[in-house]
Amino acid sequence: MWAPSRALLSAHSGYHNLAWGDIQNTLTTDEINAGDAKDPNGVKNNDHPKVYVSWSKHANFDTRNTGWNDPASQSLEDAFRSQDWRYFVEPQYYVRYPLF
Repeated sequence: MWAPSRALLSAHSGYHNLAWGDIQNTLTTDEINAGDAKDPNGVKNNDHPKVYVSWSKHANFDTRNTGWNDPASQSLEDAFRSQDWRYFVEPQYYVRYPLF
């Protein structure tokens, strides 16, 4: 058996290293396969994290930020990202470590 423990998301500098239980929005495989990926929100510890890509396209977050702040903010942690910009990582791309 294996269980996800962390998510590593690219960032403007380095990456975000999130404990699985801290990811704000997750979905089940059935929800993804049914095409119902926008809802629910705020559910933790499911199979797949919702990942939101920032406006500048190279930083990823587990949270949305639908308010435009200013041009300089787009390279910071408060870059614009909407619910329309997400990607579900397929299991073959997971990095699997045995649990000891």
